[in-house]
Amino acid sequence: MEVNPNSQQPTGSSSNVAPNALGNVQRPGEYLRHIRIAKNLELETVAADLKIPLKTLKALEQDDYKTLPEAA
Repeated sequence: MEVNPNSQQPTGSSSNVAPNALGNVQRPGEYLRHIRIAKNLELETVAADLKIPLKTLKALEQDDYKTLPEAA
């Protein structure tokens, strides 16, 4: 999935979320969670597809940046 930096919506044919479906979502993690749920994807599936630890994805969705690993 590609993300257009000028849009709050992922681009590409796989996105089926209506532009107004996001409502007042403002935090990045809340946005990611909303899109994942709208696509009926489980956390475990997304973590495996992205090749990131499940706890990292959970932290991202909860906007818990202190839990994320340090940059290399």
